Amino acid sequence: MKSITDSLISLEEANFALKCMREYMFTPAEAMESIESVVNRVRNIDMAQLTNHIINTRLSAVQRHVIRRCCLDSISANQCAQELGISLRAVYSARARGLEIIEEYLEPLVMYFRNLQGREAVPLFAENSLKILASQAHKQGETATVIKNIRTAHDASVKDTAKVTGVREKDILSAEKGTRPLSVDEIENYSRAFGVNIIIEFNKGKVTAKWKEQ
Repeated sequence: MKSITDSLISLEEANFALKCMREYMFTPAEAMESIESVVNRVRNIDMAQLTNHIINTRLSAVQRHVIRRCCLDSISANQCAQELGISLRAVYSARARGLEIIEEYLEPLVMYFRNLQGREAVPLFAENSLKILASQAHKQGETATVIKNIRTAHDASVKDTAKVTGVREKDILSAEKGTRPLSVDEIENYSRAFGVNIIIEFNKGKVTAKWKEQ
């Protein structure tokens, strides 16, 4: 794409592109790429919220518990079986059927997004939705985990996060691994870029963090 005017875009998209160029020194091509990235991100976050609604309203109590505990909280199937007082086989069955139901309800939307092609992408969209929901559900913990959850909860790539926060990609990856903590200024940049409040807590030599939407 040669310039912003090469494509018909909405006023909101144009304003966003101008903001990218003025505040973040993007080229016109980078700004247009960012618009596409934002549209995809908003779509995926909306799909995650739809997935949450499906879990709450279309799954049985057992399926709902298994999906939330195994897929969102990442506990083992054995632990989930103990919580529910059911067999391990029943847990696997509930998980498989729960995912099938989620995919069945998401399929029309995925097909719409992909111009009625690519039904095979439905499981990938479902998996991404569950990943977003898991990150949104866990708002406190070790600083490295919280930093990664903020990015994942907003479906932002490391590359996009680097662009809007000014933190280098390698430093973001190091922060998410816990090998290089973010500076105070970098945390403030994260807060502004993602529209969240980030609180760092020190307790008996242990550093933890928590976040919430502004």
